[in-house]
Amino acid sequence: MIGTDIIDLKEARLKSDWRRKGYLGKLFSKTENEFIESSEDQEIAVWRLWSMKESAYKADYHHTRERKFNPFKIQCDIQNPNTGLVCIDSRIYHTYSLITKEFVLTWTTKNNGHTFCKALRTGVHEVDAISHLLYLKLRNELANKFGMDPEDISIHKNGGAPEVFLRGHMAGVYCSISHHGKFGSLLFCC
Repeated sequence: MIGTDIIDLKEARLKSDWRRKGYLGKLFSKTENEFIESSEDQEIAVWRLWSMKESAYKADYHHTRERKFNPFKIQCDIQNPNTGLVCIDSRIYHTYSLITKEFVLTWTTKNNGHTFCKALRTGVHEVDAISHLLYLKLRNELANKFGMDPEDISIHKNGGAPEVFLRGHMAGVYCSISHHGKFGSLLFCC
C-alpha cells in the first residue's frame, strides 16, 4: 500500500491562504497545530503535514477502498526532518518527505518493498494532459525496472486505484501519481 503527494509551493501560495483565521483548525489536530506553531518555517510545516495526510490517504485507499477523507482521522507524527508516521484508525503508515524551495513531496508505504519515487517538472497545465504524461513516465520507469518494452506495460484504474499489468497479467506492483501546479510525482513499489 503506497501513496504520493506533491505540492507546488508557488501554486499553494497563490491559491491557499493557510494563514486565514480558522483554516488550520479545520485540517489539523491540536498536536499538529502545535508542530506548525513551533516550526521555524510554518509554511513548510503546513504543506509537509498536508502532503503526509494526502499520501497516507491514497495508501489507505489501496487497502480499504473507502473514499472518506477526514483530515482529523489522519493523524501525523513527525519523526525527523524527512520521516514521519501517519495513523488512520489503527493502520500505521511510514512517510518520507523531500522538501525543496519549489515543492514538498511525500510518499507513503505500508510495506517495506523496493520503493521508487521521483518528482518531475511537468511543463503542462491541463489536468488530463498531466495525468496522461505522468502515467507515460511511470510506465517508462516500470519498463526500465523490469527490462521490458513500455508497450508491454499497462496501468488501469480499478475503483480509482491504479493497477499495473505486465504483458496483460496483473503484477504485484503498487503505484501512485500526484500533481500540483508545475510538478508531478511518480511512485511504485514491488
